[in-house]
Amino acid sequence: MAELPEWNDRDGERKHIEALLKFVRKFLKEEIDRLDSQLYDRERVREFGQLLKDAWIEAEGQIEEFFGRVGEIPDSALKAHGLYGSQLELKYKLTAYFWRRFRDRPAVDTLRDLLDWINKILPSIFGALAGIPAKGTSPATFLDEIKKCLEALVRGMTADIRR
Repeated sequence: MAELPEWNDRDGERKHIEALLKFVRKFLKEEIDRLDSQLYDRERVREFGQLLKDAWIEAEGQIEEFFGRVGEIPDSALKAHGLYGSQLELKYKLTAYFWRRFRDRPAVDTLRDLLDWINKILPSIFGALAGIPAKGTSPATFLDEIKKCLEALVRGMTADIRR
C-alpha cells in the first residue's frame, strides 16, 4: 500500500521530494489496479480501463528511472518552485493528511480531495524537474496525464483530461 514516510527535519529537500513522487507513483498504480472498485464509473472503466493499464505498463520503468534523478535538481529550482523549508514541509504534510483521509475512509469525496491536492503540488515538482533531460516523453508529463485519466474514471467526476 502506498505510504508517505513521516516528515523528518534531518532529511534534505530532495529526499522529501523523492518520497512525494514515489508516493504519487505508487498511489496511482494502486488505483489503476483497483479500477473495479465502486469509486470508479463502470461504463468509463469498461471503455478506457485497459488502455490506462497498458499505458502505465509502457512507461513505468521510465518513470522510476527519471524520479531517481531528483538529486540533480539545482537548489535554485527548489527555491523557484517552493520546494524548500516550510513550503515543502506544508506540501508534504498536507499530502499525508489527504492520503490518510482517503486511506481511512475510501470514498469518492476523499479520493477527489486527494487527487485535487496532487493536482496542486505536482506543478511545483514538475517545474523543478523540468531542467532534467528525459528520454522521449517526459515522465512528469506522462504521470500528470495518467492522473488526469484516472480522474476521468472516478464516479461522478467530469474531469477534463485536456487541462
